[in-house]
Amino acid sequence: MPIEVRPPEVIESVNDLIQSDRRVSHFATCACLSDRKKYPSFFRTVPSDYYQSRALAKLVRHFGWTWVGAICSDNDYGNNGINEFIIAAKEEGICVEYSRAIFKTDPREKILKVVETIRASTSKVIVAFVAYTDIGVLLKEMALQNMTGFQWIGSESWISNTNPANAQWQHLLKGSVGFAMPKAQIKGLGEFLTKLNPASDVFFYKELWETIFNCKLLTQENADIKQRCKSNESLSQVENLYTDVSELRIANNIYKAVYAVAYALHKRYGCSKRDSGQEGPVCVNISDNNPQQVVNELTKIHFTTRSGEDVYLDENGDPAARYEVLNWQQGKNGEIMLVKVGFYDGSLQTHLELSFNNISIAWANNKSQMGP
Repeated sequence: MPIEVRPPEVIESVNDLIQSDRRVSHFATCACLSDRKKYPSFFRTVPSDYYQSRALAKLVRHFGWTWVGAICSDNDYGNNGINEFIIAAKEEGICVEYSRAIFKTDPREKILKVVETIRASTSKVIVAFVAYTDIGVLLKEMALQNMTGFQWIGSESWISNTNPANAQWQHLLKGSVGFAMPKAQIKGLGEFLTKLNPASDVFFYKELWETIFNCKLLTQENADIKQRCKSNESLSQVENLYTDVSELRIANNIYKAVYAVAYALHKRYGCSKRDSGQEGPVCVNISDNNPQQVVNELTKIHFTTRSGEDVYLDENGDPAARYEVLNWQQGKNGEIMLVKVGFYDGSLQTHLELSFNNISIAWANNKSQMGP
């Protein structure tokens, strides 16, 4: 669907509209934001943690585990997520032996008490609804006490993060299973990124160029500098986090959020053909920029991305809950690989929500088996 190109004064009005409190988030997962009474104009392209918590309970039950421990971050993300998991676990016939909260700034004494709870427990499965920034303080103490052999089930914040995966405690987490935002391809993004150059007036590009190539662009202020950029550098010859488009998870949510707003704006302010034989399109007066009308259009969006993903939002402004099932497997070089072994799609019938491919799952006990 084309986006109508309009004069500068029109763009200015649209900017005023977007900068209001109506928003489409790509990263806010709190279930509280689905409350239409409190947040009537909030939308998102990332699933609510409510759905992830319940999906984790279904995943645990699917593998036949009925006796588990629970760890969470001591904040809204962790506490709300694990509380909903415990409710869902009970419905699935799963018993939770203990539930403990941790935070990265907790004193060591508190972390050691949590470690002792885990050591004294009889459950060997740990469901961790934890931010990746918090899990390290717990793993550090468990590593010091060589507490291996636990089967970890993880939330999306840390299960797809390579920092804890390849840190000094990776031997504790080998075999972990959990949900991650689906990885997607954004056609043309890689080519676009590698074609950027410092000739642009965008300051970020110049700063990025100097950082990647460890040089300085020639200006009047630094004419005498020795380490100048040679002008023959090319991003197409660079392999780093900037040019790597193989793990587009959060970026895909941003992509969908931008398109959602674009479709809503186009539906509200775009021009359409006349029904009669009169010449010229029919266009809405841009001065009539009632934000609520755009909100109304957002509730009705339904489009397909270039990679084939179906995008729509429910009555609460939430997308369908879809997650990849990742398994931490050790590669030949010793590093942990994040292997997709299945998929969860909450828009399907209950018995079809969880599906697994034909890739063997590696467990914490060093055994492997095909996904059920």
